[in-house]
Amino acid sequence: MSIDGRLIWVKILKLSVTLMRLEVRWRILLPAEMEM
Repeated sequence: MSIDGRLIWVKILKLSVTLMRLEVRWRILLPAEMEM
């Protein structure tokens, strides 16, 4: 049980990190494209 719980938390953390990275990229790229 504890091992499965840790694996689930690791997956959630990885997903949250990737989502934050994508969000930062979109915030930087979208305004640049709108200006062009």
